[in-house]
Amino acid sequence: MPKTEYKSEGEEYIAEFLKRYNIKYEHQKRIDGLKNDGSNFRTADFYLPAMGVYIEYCGQYFIPIHQERYKEKQKIYRENNIPCVYLFPENLGVLEFIFDKG
Repeated sequence: MPKTEYKSEGEEYIAEFLKRYNIKYEHQKRIDGLKNDGSNFRTADFYLPAMGVYIEYCGQYFIPIHQERYKEKQKIYRENNIPCVYLFPENLGVLEFIFDKG
């Protein structure tokens, strides 16, 4: 079930959405052993075990210094066939549509 680590406002909003719809998740899920990655591991914002899908909240995507970090993570996930939904601040108001729960 959810861990108690720090969540950004956007992550908190997503966590509340998942709780509201009884979607079990793991927060700050560690992913080890990714090929072609300079990091020993990556940490996904959320993992939905019943769906086998990760969620990354890209809350600072439009700040140039963070954009490269997000792009690198997306590239690594894609190369390793990690199923991931990327959410941006403007997506928070349409989570029901994105997750088809509305």
